[in-house]
Amino acid sequence: MFDLDDTLVMTQVLYDEAKIEMWEYMRAVLGDRNTPSLTDFLRLLDGIDAERVKTLGLTPERFVGSMELVYGEVYRRKKLRARALFGAEIRHVSEIAQKVFSGKSYRKQGLVQSAERVLKFLKGQGDCLVLFTKGDLVTQAAKADALFGDSDEMKNLFNVNVFTEGNKTPEEFSGIAKAEGFHPSHAYSVGNSFKSDILPALHADFKGIYIPYETWKYEMEDSEKNIEQYRNERSILTLYDIDEIRQLYWSL
Repeated sequence: MFDLDDTLVMTQVLYDEAKIEMWEYMRAVLGDRNTPSLTDFLRLLDGIDAERVKTLGLTPERFVGSMELVYGEVYRRKKLRARALFGAEIRHVSEIAQKVFSGKSYRKQGLVQSAERVLKFLKGQGDCLVLFTKGDLVTQAAKADALFGDSDEMKNLFNVNVFTEGNKTPEEFSGIAKAEGFHPSHAYSVGNSFKSDILPALHADFKGIYIPYETWKYEMEDSEKNIEQYRNERSILTLYDIDEIRQLYWSL
C-alpha cells in the first residue's frame, strides 16, 4: 500500500518552489527593505498554514489563502499603505500558489526516481498494489491521473486507488485489506510520514516501510516521539530509497 505525496512524487518540492517564487515576487514588488528575510517569511507562512489546517484541512483553498494572508500581513507589519495594484498583486500570489495543485505541474514533476520500476516489479510478482493517499479528493484524483493516466499500463499498476480527506485511520487500513482480500499481517504500508502512513497501519496489523522525507510542520507533530517509541519495532523497515524495496523484496 503506497502513499502518494512525497513517497511516489515529490510534492513538497512544488510547495517549496511556490514559496520561493512568492518571496522573490515580494522582493521585486515591495523591495528588499519591506520584504522579510526568507527565514522569517517561511516561519510566518508555515505558522499560518499549520494553524489554518485545523479548520480547513488539506485543501488547495487553505494553502492559497495562507499565501494571500501572508502577503497582507507583510503589508500590515511594515505599515505599508495599500496600493492601487494591491488586488492585482494578491491575484498573482494566488496564481503562484495554485501551481502546486496543477495536474500539469505533477506531469512535469513525474514520479520519484525508480518508483515506476519498483511498482512494475511488484506488479510482476502478482502483488496487490493499493494507492492510499490523503488530501482534497479532487486534487488527489487529478494528481493520480496526471502521474498514472498516460497509458493503460500505468493506469493498471494499482488494484485500487483510495483517497481520504482526513487522517488515515487503522479502520481504513483494515477496510481496504478486507475489500481487496488480503490479510494485514502480510501487507506493508509504504510512506514518508510516520504519523500518517506508518502509525495507523501498525495499529491495523500492517507492517511499515518508512521512507523519511522532509514533510511540513503539520505532519511532523509528534513524529519524533513516535519514531523513538517504535525505533526497535521489528515490523517497521526504514529505507532511504524506494528502489530498496525491489532490492530487498525476497527478504521481506
